[in-house]
Parts: sequence; C-alpha cells; structure tokens
Amino acid sequence: VYTQTSPDLAPTSATDTRPLYTYAPTAATTSKPSGTADLDFAAFIKQLMDTSAFVPGNAGSGASTDPQIKTVYSFIPQGLISTSSGKKRTAEQEALFRYGNAAGALIKEFEATHPDMVAILAAQASDRSSDTKAQALRDLGHAFQKIGENLMAIRDVPESARGAHSAFAKSYVTVGGKLGLVADAITDKEFLAAITTYNTAADGFTRDYIALATVFALSGVSFSTGDAGSAFTFSPQ
Repeated sequence: VYTQTSPDLAPTSATDTRPLYTYAPTAATTSKPSGTADLDFAAFIKQLMDTSAFVPGNAGSGASTDPQIKTVYSFIPQGLISTSSGKKRTAEQEALFRYGNAAGALIKEFEATHPDMVAILAAQASDRSSDTKAQALRDLGHAFQKIGENLMAIRDVPESARGAHSAFAKSYVTVGGKLGLVADAITDKEFLAAITTYNTAADGFTRDYIALATVFALSGVSFSTGDAGSAFTFSPQ
C-alpha cells in the first residue's frame, strides 16, 4: 500500500524531493498452476512477496539516490530464485523456454527504453501542478499499456503458462491505465483516489508477475543471465 511520508500533501519547497507516498506490497494469493499438488502455492507466493526486493528494473543516471524516491510507485519485483541447469529440456520445457525468451525480450526492451521510470514517477508526485510532468506520466502509462498489448499478441504460449501469461499481460495494461488516472488527478481527493486504485493494480501486477515466474520454476525451466527469459528469474536477497 502507499503510505504518506509527510503530513502535508504538497512538498515543503521546490527542492523538497521527498515522495508523497511510498509503496509496500501486500501479501496475496493466486491460483495454483497445474502439477503443484505438493506445494502450498498461497504460502509460497506470500513468502516471495514478503522477502523479495520490489524496485523498478532500472533507474536513469539522473534519478535521485534517495532510497525513499526509489520506492515511489515501485511495484516491479526483482529476484527470487535464480537457478541454472545443464540438463536437456523436455519438449514442454523447450516450449516454455522459447516462450519465456519471447516475453522476456519485450520486457527487457521496455526497461531499456524507459530507464527513467522512477524519475518520472517521483517528479510528478512531488510537482502535481506541472502539465509537463503529468504528460510524462501519461506517456509512461501508455507505454505500459503497449507492452501489455504486445505480450497479448504472442501466439506460441504453452498451455501450462496461458492463464498466467494472460493475467500478466493484462496487468501491464491495467497498471498503465491507473498511472494515467494519477496524472489526470487535479484535487487532493482525486489524487488520493487515483493512488488507491493504482495500489490495487500494483498488487495485482506483482501477484501476476510472481505467478508467471513460478510457472517456469515449477516446470524446471531456467534461464541464464544472457537469455531474455532471465526477466522471469529471481536472485536471493
């Protein structure tokens, strides 16, 4: 959830870069993939959300080094279980591996072309009167929606990943729309309402990301750091 970091809705000065709200993901449950009878999936997801670091993939060189700023709107999880294996993949694993690389390539391209996500989000939160900063946030929202649409367009999605893939792709579109609502908010009441709806979308995005990443893990599919599918692997914190 977002928690207010200052009793005032507006920064105390033009140079005050403290975020109005910081995001802390809440634990949630999701559906259990097929073939996971021996796993308490709800507890597994809760553990991952409680112990993983949730920070945007990349911050531009001009982004603030303030740790609070880095957590503004931060909902993209980084790292969970990173494994490697030299075993030959089965046909199903190979299909998942190819799909993971296709989806991962879209995600990595998005992160590479939007290295200043944190700066855009923090700037708009601390200067809501700026039309330029609001438009930058809208544009970022549109970019989130576009990658969601591109993910939906992937045709060769293995059956075991279809449900998680669809939910994950839709989460990008949903989050993008909610960012637009934050940018369009004029009054304090509208801004707080937009943040609330964004919170819900952000939690959903996190759940769906972890659920899809878990499909690969439970299927025994791993990616090396050079594979685009490494977007779905986690590293111990």
